[in-house]
Amino acid sequence: GRETGIALAANPGIDGLFFTGSSRTGNALHQQFAGQPDKILALEMGGNNPLFVS
Repeated sequence: GRETGIALAANPGIDGLFFTGSSRTGNALHQQFAGQPDKILALEMGGNNPLFVS
């Protein structure tokens, strides 16, 4: 959910985040990542294209 994604994004040990979900949560993550050009943020909001990592 939203809280989990925001907590994960706040972890200083990550280099970036790939997110598929609601526009509300995606916008919150976008605001949180603002000003951090060294971190990757990829958002898929409201589409039908999930990302599977194995």
